[in-house]
Order: sequence, then structure tokens, then C-alpha cells
Amino acid sequence: MPKTDQVKLFPELLFKAIHSGQPVTAYKLWFLAKRFDQPGCGFIPAKAFRQHLKNLGIPRQTIARWLGQAEALGLIALEGKVYRLCSWQAGAQKAGCERLSRPVNISLSVFIAKGWLSHCWAGYLLRFKGLVSRETLYKLSGVPPRTQQAYENQANVINQFNYASYGSVADNPELAIKLYGQDGHYTKQGQLRRQLPNSRIVSGISLANKGRLKQVNGALCGKEDSSPNFAHTQRRYSHTPQQTKRAVRRDRKKDIHPRERIGFIYEFTHQYHNHGIFMAIVL
Repeated sequence: MPKTDQVKLFPELLFKAIHSGQPVTAYKLWFLAKRFDQPGCGFIPAKAFRQHLKNLGIPRQTIARWLGQAEALGLIALEGKVYRLCSWQAGAQKAGCERLSRPVNISLSVFIAKGWLSHCWAGYLLRFKGLVSRETLYKLSGVPPRTQQAYENQANVINQFNYASYGSVADNPELAIKLYGQDGHYTKQGQLRRQLPNSRIVSGISLANKGRLKQVNGALCGKEDSSPNFAHTQRRYSHTPQQTKRAVRRDRKKDIHPRERIGFIYEFTHQYHNHGIFMAIVL
């Protein structure tokens, strides 16, 4: 029997499964089964597991539906009186994940309650440090921006708004003309500004131990999140002058095509109420 009141899971598995049209509750059942498998041997007693789910307050019909979905996907298989559970690697492949990020711990009571996916989304956000746009999140997870907002509201995720200043319009008229009409750029109090992606504060969910994550990702042979496009996006923001210098050096490497260079690095300067203020530095 599990001794912890938390569930260890990989959030991206759930959202990849949804995006590919798979029943997400099959993976929910699988995560509960992996939690029940305390020795980690990959086999659990079938009768005891079903009774465990009943003890959690999950209706019998719901248990039967979840089990059927998980068996149909091959996440679990009944062998005599035990369930055989597929590995993390196999589960990731079935969901369509090329790589797994660090798992998270979510309260068991939250995980089996309504709105559980919202908290799983909050756990997914823990993989990002700093600013990340909703469009980037959509490309990586398949979760539409409006759904992201709904999830975050339900899970009490705090969104911090950020903007960058390019300086005075009067001092930079050519830059103001060049950027005029581009999405996200505007003027206020004589300053040329740009709305930057939000940064987010998540509470009630923690990162879990990595375990065999390195070996699993090695077996998946997938691309890392530090692929050129993703890293290129993340390089746009820094929080110290030292980070800015490193970003400038990386951006000027010969292997980056001039058209792909980002033009500006946005360096954090200070916090103003619930806004993060950045300065746009020309590369």
C-alpha cells in the first residue's frame, strides 16, 4: 500500500495524450497504479488495487471505465491475479512524448478530484523558469491559450506581467518608426515599450526526484527542450548583466544565421507592483 499522500506524474504525458485524442483518464489510472506499485517492480495485485481505488472514493463504474481505457492503450495488462504496468518509457511513447521533463508531486486528494487537470497544468509550468509566452506553451504542449488561462485560474497560478522599455521615443525616432505597428509594441509616457510574456508563480505542487529520468530519456532518443528553436526563444530574457553577456556571445556565434539573431536581449531591471520591468538592449 502507498505510504505517501502524493502522486508522482509527468504532466506532459497527459497533455500530449489529450492532443492526440487519447483518453486522458487512462493515464490518470496508470499514474495511480504506478503510485500503488511501491516496490517499483511493475506488477500489482489486481484485487487489492481495485479495492484501493474504491477506498479513495472512486465509483465502481468509473474504475471499470478507467481500467478498460488503460488496458486498451496497453498501459496495464491483467495477467492472472496481477496487473502488469508498462514502464515510464513505454508510457511516454504511447502518449507521443519524445522526452520527459522532471516529474512533479501532486496531492492525491487534488489528483482524484474535479479540476485535477488544472493542477497538472500548473505542474507542467514548473519546468519553465522565467518568461514564456502562451504561443510557446501551445507549440510545446498542444494546450490552446484560452484553456491555459482557464487551467491557471482554477489552480490559482499567479501570472506576473512584464514589459520592456526601449527608451524615449524622442531619443530613438528611427527605432520607433521601425517598430511601429508590430504586435506587442506601444508607447506610454513618451517611452517605447513592448509587452513581454508572463512569468508564473505556482504553489502547492513540487518537483519530484528525477529517479531514472536520464536513462528514460536516453532510451526515448528524443530531442531536448534545449533544441535550437526553444533555446533561441529563452535566450531573449536575462536577469543579470552576466546572463546578458553570455546571451550576446551565444547570439553572435557563427552557427547562428544573421536572420535568426534576436536583435534585442531583455534584461530585468526591477519589480514594480505586479509587473516585471526589463530594458531592451541592442545586440
